[in-house]
Amino acid sequence: MEYVKLITGNEEEWCKKMGYRNPYLDPYSHHITSTAVPGDHTAYRKFPENRHVYDKLWIAQTQKMRCGRLEDLKGKETNVKYPIFIKPRWGHLSASSKNCFKIKDSSSLNQYIDYPDMMWSEFVDGTEGMTDFLLLNGRIVGYNFNAISKLSKRGNYIHIATLPEYRQQGIATSLTSKAFEWFRYQGARSVLLSTFADSQFHNDMYKRWGFTFVDQEIILTKEFLDFKNNSYK
Repeated sequence: MEYVKLITGNEEEWCKKMGYRNPYLDPYSHHITSTAVPGDHTAYRKFPENRHVYDKLWIAQTQKMRCGRLEDLKGKETNVKYPIFIKPRWGHLSASSKNCFKIKDSSSLNQYIDYPDMMWSEFVDGTEGMTDFLLLNGRIVGYNFNAISKLSKRGNYIHIATLPEYRQQGIATSLTSKAFEWFRYQGARSVLLSTFADSQFHNDMYKRWGFTFVDQEIILTKEFLDFKNNSYK
């Protein structure tokens, strides 16, 4: 028991020194305050008007993806374009990758078709993405959506939005800072985002965040530090 205490008591220091990723250590500089509701289950029960933020199907729909409830494909398995991805629909009930599968064809779907509370979506060839919502007094005032390419280790800053009346108050900057921390933690070496060349306000903002313009001022990239060697890659 003393040896266990000795090892676990220095776990964070050892992981940092050896460069090991430890999913049980909090890698972020932004933290939830003590006044916030602890736990997804409690928040889901306490704020029914915001339950849709835990609905992965709703998230997929906001991104204009082909998607739906898995149960609705029963008897219609051949009506969708494969491959598809299936997973538990509700985020507050699934904290891991359990029951998440890439389905190559309709015959492969049959063994999962009766799983309850599942959804399907078009398959995206990338690692797990992240969606952050910022709520103020129970109202969503901003969100962002991100993903990382498996092959290139490039982060994709897909979408960020804030309500018009809450803009220029640091919300987008806060969400972006959190996204950059997540990209680094997932091992991304750079981040790519697309924008409009004539959007001067947003392009100036992206420059302040460290992005540089390429491809006729439509695509921006941001390079990350290699933490082990403390240099840019």
